[in-house]
Amino acid sequence: MKISKNEILDLFEPNKYYKSIVIEFFKSWINSKINLFYAELMELVWELQSKNGFIIISKREKTYKFDITLRTIRNWLCLLKEVGLLDFKYMDKDICWIQLKNYTKNAHINPPKEKPNGEEILPSRFYKDVQLIFKNAIKLYKNVPLMIENEAVVLEDYENKKELAESKDVYMRVRLKEEEFYTTIDYKMLTGQKLPSIKCNYHQAIIKKRIEESLENSFIDYCKFAA
Repeated sequence: MKISKNEILDLFEPNKYYKSIVIEFFKSWINSKINLFYAELMELVWELQSKNGFIIISKREKTYKFDITLRTIRNWLCLLKEVGLLDFKYMDKDICWIQLKNYTKNAHINPPKEKPNGEEILPSRFYKDVQLIFKNAIKLYKNVPLMIENEAVVLEDYENKKELAESKDVYMRVRLKEEEFYTTIDYKMLTGQKLPSIKCNYHQAIIKKRIEESLENSFIDYCKFAA
Protein backbone atom coordinates (compact mmCIF):
# COMPACT_ATOMS: atom_id res chain seq x y z
CA MET A 1 0.00 0.00 0.00
CA LYS A 2 1.48 3.32 -1.11
CA ILE A 3 1.95 5.92 1.60
CA SER A 4 0.71 9.45 0.84
CA LYS A 5 2.85 12.58 0.94
CA ASN A 6 1.02 13.83 4.03
CA GLU A 7 1.66 10.51 5.78
CA ILE A 8 5.37 10.76 4.95
CA LEU A 9 5.48 14.27 6.40
CA ASP A 10 3.67 13.07 9.54
CA LEU A 11 6.50 10.60 10.20
CA PHE A 12 8.80 13.56 10.84
CA GLU A 13 6.49 15.32 13.28
CA PRO A 14 8.88 15.76 16.25
CA ASN A 15 6.71 14.13 18.93
CA LYS A 16 6.08 11.13 16.70
CA TYR A 17 9.68 10.85 15.53
CA TYR A 18 11.21 10.96 19.03
CA LYS A 19 8.95 8.07 20.05
CA SER A 20 9.71 6.07 16.92
CA ILE A 21 11.84 2.96 16.47
CA VAL A 22 14.50 5.06 14.72
CA ILE A 23 15.63 6.36 18.11
CA GLU A 24 16.25 2.78 19.28
CA PHE A 25 18.12 2.07 16.07
CA PHE A 26 20.52 4.97 16.62
CA LYS A 27 21.29 3.82 20.17
CA SER A 28 23.41 1.03 18.68
CA TRP A 29 25.58 3.54 16.78
CA ILE A 30 28.87 4.43 18.43
CA ASN A 31 28.79 8.07 17.26
CA SER A 32 25.85 9.85 18.88
CA LYS A 33 26.36 13.00 16.77
CA ILE A 34 25.06 11.26 13.65
CA ASN A 35 21.76 10.79 15.49
CA LEU A 36 21.63 14.54 16.23
CA PHE A 37 22.51 15.29 12.61
CA TYR A 38 19.69 13.11 11.28
CA ALA A 39 17.28 14.57 13.85
CA GLU A 40 18.12 18.06 12.61
CA LEU A 41 17.38 17.01 9.03
CA MET A 42 14.07 15.58 10.21
CA GLU A 43 13.19 18.78 12.06
CA LEU A 44 14.00 20.81 8.94
CA VAL A 45 11.64 18.64 6.88
CA TRP A 46 8.90 19.31 9.42
CA GLU A 47 9.69 23.02 9.70
CA LEU A 48 9.47 23.43 5.93
CA GLN A 49 6.45 21.11 5.74
CA SER A 50 8.20 19.29 2.90
CA LYS A 51 5.69 16.61 1.92
CA ASN A 52 8.24 14.75 -0.21
CA GLY A 53 10.92 14.90 2.49
CA PHE A 54 13.07 17.17 0.26
CA ILE A 55 15.46 19.66 1.88
CA ILE A 56 18.62 21.56 0.93
CA ILE A 57 21.49 22.11 3.36
CA SER A 58 24.81 23.92 3.45
CA LYS A 59 27.49 21.42 4.41
CA ARG A 60 29.78 24.20 5.64
CA GLU A 61 27.10 25.46 8.00
CA LYS A 62 26.68 21.95 9.47
CA THR A 63 30.45 21.60 10.03
CA TYR A 64 30.32 24.68 12.26
CA LYS A 65 27.22 23.57 14.10
CA PHE A 66 28.48 20.03 14.85
CA ASP A 67 32.19 20.94 15.06
CA ILE A 68 33.15 18.43 12.37
CA THR A 69 34.84 18.42 8.96
CA LEU A 70 33.29 18.40 5.50
CA ARG A 71 34.57 14.86 5.10
CA THR A 72 32.60 13.81 8.21
CA ILE A 73 29.41 15.35 6.81
CA ARG A 74 29.95 13.37 3.61
CA ASN A 75 30.61 10.18 5.57
CA TRP A 76 27.46 10.66 7.65
CA LEU A 77 25.35 11.21 4.55
CA CYS A 78 26.82 8.07 2.96
CA LEU A 79 26.11 6.02 6.11
CA LEU A 80 22.52 7.27 6.33
CA LYS A 81 22.03 6.52 2.64
CA GLU A 82 23.53 3.04 3.10
CA VAL A 83 20.93 2.16 5.75
CA GLY A 84 18.15 3.58 3.58
CA LEU A 85 17.20 6.63 5.65
CA LEU A 86 17.86 9.19 2.93
CA ASP A 87 19.08 9.95 -0.57
CA PHE A 88 21.34 12.89 -1.41
CA LYS A 89 23.27 14.56 -4.19
CA TYR A 90 25.56 17.57 -4.40
CA MET A 91 24.25 20.66 -6.17
CA ASP A 92 27.65 22.36 -5.90
CA LYS A 93 30.66 22.17 -3.57
CA ASP A 94 28.68 23.31 -0.54
CA ILE A 95 24.97 22.88 -1.20
CA CYS A 96 23.50 19.40 -0.84
CA TRP A 97 20.02 18.17 -1.86
CA ILE A 98 18.57 15.57 0.52
CA GLN A 99 15.40 13.48 0.60
CA LEU A 100 14.47 11.74 3.84
CA LYS A 101 12.75 8.40 3.33
CA ASN A 102 9.93 6.52 5.01
CA TYR A 103 11.71 4.81 7.92
CA THR A 104 8.73 2.58 8.82
CA LYS A 105 9.41 0.42 5.74
CA ASN A 106 13.17 0.27 6.31
CA ALA A 107 14.55 -3.26 6.78
CA HIS A 108 17.47 -1.94 8.86
CA ILE A 109 15.10 -0.15 11.22
CA ASN A 110 12.44 -2.88 11.23
CA PRO A 111 14.34 -6.11 10.53
CA PRO A 112 12.38 -9.38 10.15
CA LYS A 113 11.86 -11.26 13.41
CA GLU A 114 12.01 -14.72 11.86
CA LYS A 115 13.85 -16.57 9.12
CA PRO A 116 11.83 -18.16 6.30
CA ASN A 117 11.87 -21.47 8.23
CA GLY A 118 10.25 -19.80 11.25
CA GLU A 119 13.44 -19.73 13.33
CA GLU A 120 13.82 -16.64 15.50
CA ILE A 121 16.37 -14.05 14.38
CA LEU A 122 18.36 -12.94 17.41
CA PRO A 123 19.94 -9.50 17.99
CA SER A 124 23.11 -8.77 16.01
CA ARG A 125 25.05 -8.38 19.25
CA PHE A 126 24.27 -12.01 20.12
CA TYR A 127 25.84 -13.30 16.88
CA LYS A 128 28.90 -11.08 17.38
CA ASP A 129 29.37 -12.40 20.93
CA VAL A 130 29.03 -16.03 19.81
CA GLN A 131 31.54 -15.42 17.02
CA LEU A 132 34.04 -14.24 19.67
CA ILE A 133 33.46 -17.48 21.60
CA PHE A 134 34.09 -19.46 18.42
CA LYS A 135 37.20 -17.41 17.58
CA ASN A 136 38.72 -18.20 20.99
CA ALA A 137 38.01 -21.88 20.38
CA ILE A 138 39.64 -21.63 16.95
CA LYS A 139 42.81 -20.26 18.58
CA LEU A 140 42.89 -23.19 21.03
CA TYR A 141 42.34 -25.79 18.31
CA LYS A 142 44.30 -24.21 15.47
CA ASN A 143 45.55 -26.98 13.12
CA VAL A 144 44.24 -29.61 15.56
CA PRO A 145 42.52 -32.55 13.79
CA LEU A 146 38.90 -33.02 14.85
CA MET A 147 36.35 -35.69 14.00
CA ILE A 148 33.02 -34.01 13.30
CA GLU A 149 30.13 -35.69 11.49
CA ASN A 150 32.47 -38.61 10.73
CA GLU A 151 34.88 -36.32 8.87
CA ALA A 152 38.42 -35.35 9.89
CA VAL A 153 38.48 -31.56 9.81
CA VAL A 154 40.41 -28.54 11.08
CA LEU A 155 38.84 -25.26 12.18
CA GLU A 156 39.14 -22.16 10.01
CA ASP A 157 38.79 -18.54 11.04
CA TYR A 158 35.93 -16.33 9.86
CA GLU A 159 36.32 -14.19 6.76
CA ASN A 160 35.34 -10.96 8.52
CA LYS A 161 34.59 -9.59 11.98
CA LYS A 162 30.83 -9.50 11.47
CA GLU A 163 30.29 -12.71 9.52
CA LEU A 164 27.80 -14.30 11.92
CA ALA A 165 25.94 -11.04 12.57
CA GLU A 166 25.52 -10.49 8.84
CA SER A 167 24.37 -14.04 8.16
CA LYS A 168 22.13 -14.31 11.27
CA ASP A 169 23.35 -17.87 11.86
CA VAL A 170 25.62 -19.62 14.36
CA TYR A 171 28.23 -21.81 12.71
CA MET A 172 31.93 -22.60 12.44
CA ARG A 173 33.98 -22.79 9.25
CA VAL A 174 35.97 -25.99 8.79
CA ARG A 175 38.27 -27.52 6.20
CA LEU A 176 38.51 -31.21 5.44
CA LYS A 177 41.89 -32.23 6.80
CA GLU A 178 43.25 -33.82 3.67
CA GLU A 179 41.60 -31.50 1.15
CA GLU A 180 41.17 -27.81 0.33
CA PHE A 181 37.40 -28.13 0.75
CA TYR A 182 35.67 -25.71 3.10
CA THR A 183 32.25 -26.07 4.68
CA THR A 184 30.35 -25.02 7.80
CA ILE A 185 28.94 -26.81 10.83
CA ASP A 186 26.23 -25.15 12.85
CA TYR A 187 25.92 -25.05 16.63
CA LYS A 188 23.38 -27.87 16.80
CA MET A 189 25.48 -30.09 14.52
CA LEU A 190 28.52 -29.50 16.71
CA THR A 191 26.94 -29.80 20.16
CA GLY A 192 23.82 -31.85 19.45
CA GLN A 193 21.74 -29.23 21.28
CA LYS A 194 19.70 -26.15 20.49
CA LEU A 195 20.90 -22.69 21.42
CA PRO A 196 19.83 -21.70 24.95
CA SER A 197 17.33 -18.87 25.26
CA ILE A 198 18.94 -15.44 25.40
CA LYS A 199 16.50 -14.70 28.24
CA CYS A 200 18.72 -16.95 30.36
CA ASN A 201 21.39 -14.78 32.02
CA TYR A 202 23.97 -17.52 31.57
CA HIS A 203 23.31 -18.32 27.91
CA GLN A 204 26.80 -17.24 26.79
CA ALA A 205 28.48 -19.35 29.48
CA ILE A 206 26.32 -22.33 28.45
CA ILE A 207 27.22 -21.88 24.78
CA LYS A 208 30.92 -21.54 25.60
CA LYS A 209 30.94 -24.67 27.78
CA ARG A 210 29.06 -26.78 25.20
CA ILE A 211 31.37 -25.71 22.39
CA GLU A 212 34.51 -26.43 24.42
CA GLU A 213 33.22 -29.85 25.51
CA SER A 214 32.17 -30.76 21.96
CA LEU A 215 35.55 -29.79 20.50
CA GLU A 216 37.39 -31.64 23.25
CA ASN A 217 35.33 -34.75 22.56
CA SER A 218 36.00 -34.37 18.82
CA PHE A 219 39.78 -34.27 19.21
CA ILE A 220 41.52 -37.03 17.25
CA ASP A 221 44.27 -38.45 19.42
CA TYR A 222 46.47 -40.23 16.87
CA CYS A 223 48.71 -41.47 19.70
CA LYS A 224 45.85 -43.72 20.85
CA PHE A 225 45.53 -45.21 17.40
CA ALA A 226 49.26 -45.80 17.26
CA ALA A 227 49.40 -47.46 20.70
